[in-house]
Parts: sequence; C-alpha cells; structure tokens
Amino acid sequence: MPTEQELEKLYNALPQNTKDLLTSPNTAREVTRLAEKYSLNPSNTDMLLNEVGLVLLGVEDPNTFADDLMEVLGMEKEQADNLTRELTHTIFSLAEKPKEVEVVNEVDVKESLESDADAMRELLRKNSKTVNIKNLIANLK
Repeated sequence: MPTEQELEKLYNALPQNTKDLLTSPNTAREVTRLAEKYSLNPSNTDMLLNEVGLVLLGVEDPNTFADDLMEVLGMEKEQADNLTRELTHTIFSLAEKPKEVEVVNEVDVKESLESDADAMRELLRKNSKTVNIKNLIANLK
C-alpha cells in the first residue's frame, strides 16, 4: 500500500491544472452528474469518484479505465465504454501529464503506486465512507 509520503510525492509531481481538477468541486459535480446519468447507486458513485481520482493522480491508466469500471462497479462493457468516453471528454482530456516522479528510498513512487493500485482500490472500496481520494488529497495540501 502506498505511504502518505509516496502519495504526497506523486501529488506534488502533478501539474497545477491537474491538481486543480483533482480538488475542484466542479470535477466532483461532473462525476456525480454522470453517475446519476448512468444510474449508479451512492456507493458506486463514491467508487467512481475514487477511480477518477486515481486516474488523475496517475495511479490508474486512463486507457484501461473502462475495464476498471467493469471490474470495480460491475458495469456492462458498452455502459463502461460510454461513461469512459464522457469522462475523457469532460475531465481526463483537461489534465496535463505529470512530471517524472523522483526516486524515493531507491523505489520509484509511480511504479510502486501502479503495483499497489489494486490494494489502494480495495482500501477505498472497503472504507469508502471514511477514506476517499478527496480526503487523501486534502491531507496532502
């Protein structure tokens, strides 16, 4: 599981506009609007918000986002593809690529986070009421 130091390092490597997207109430509103459009329940809406946050942080690959939605939310492929297309158009396309992440304690943070993405997703899923991307980022700011 990534440490708070690793998350902070990754967050700090983000371009300012991506940090702004990650913390913007407009981003949360847009994700919530799309969740309602696709009839997601509140728990799945929280998970969708977390998944979007993981993509913006660079932990998850936007190219496999639809597959992640099928796995995490149990969506059908067509629905996941359509939602991914809308999120790409309204949010992901606005984010700049992060800078290269420096090595911390001889471990590449990005590689470490990618290898722990499933563990992070599981933590967020099990504790979605108390732990979420928004809270994690708020602690780093």
